[in-house]
Amino acid sequence: MLKKTILLLLSISILLFFIGCGKEQSSNLTYVAVDDNYISKQLIKNDESCEMVQKSLVFEDEIDEQEKQIFIAGANMIADFFHMESNSRKFTDNDIFDMGDYAIVNIPTDYIFITARISYEDLEVFLLDCELYAFTQYLYEKIDNYSPEKINEYGLYKYKQDPINELYAKRVIEEFVKETPLSNTKLILENVTFEYKYDTREKEYYTFEYFYVNEQTKFERIFIKVDAYMRKVVQISK
Repeated sequence: MLKKTILLLLSISILLFFIGCGKEQSSNLTYVAVDDNYISKQLIKNDESCEMVQKSLVFEDEIDEQEKQIFIAGANMIADFFHMESNSRKFTDNDIFDMGDYAIVNIPTDYIFITARISYEDLEVFLLDCELYAFTQYLYEKIDNYSPEKINEYGLYKYKQDPINELYAKRVIEEFVKETPLSNTKLILENVTFEYKYDTREKEYYTFEYFYVNEQTKFERIFIKVDAYMRKVVQISK
């Protein structure tokens, strides 16, 4: 998993010259009543890592041990990259979609969910889709009286913004990385691709392919996708 990779890289930083230094913090899961003020605070929370502690989890649905481990794998990555606590109380087996070798999993937080693709074999999170989270965050930033109940009213709101270019999208990633475990690695940019907005020649998404060193001291790839209208990271994949 990516998190294990980052931790091991710290111990060999001097030898490889690829790794910086970093510091992790942890906190236990807490559950609070959901209101707009709480949601707003969670959307901008970036002061500490929300490292998951297994003994603090409470599942109210019938969840078997494998499903619990799948939830923990996804929740840990969400905590590391978005500093958000996932809500195990809201997690059900209906949030897991069996795809054979891997599962598509909706990991609920106290106000929204993030979708992960997780391998059954090693519980590796190889894709994290956070576009719905990013869109909600974007609306909170742009609309003074926004609330989740109004999301359908603003389905195309992001297109009011002019799309950014590739250089700006790269800067978005650089700022994003500063608050993640990737800040402890040296990312090497290998390639950039893009996707057009439907029926236009405007570039809606940029995907940046980076290399970094894994625990076997071999290069591994990671892809980070940016929405050019929202100016936010919307997907992380390997």
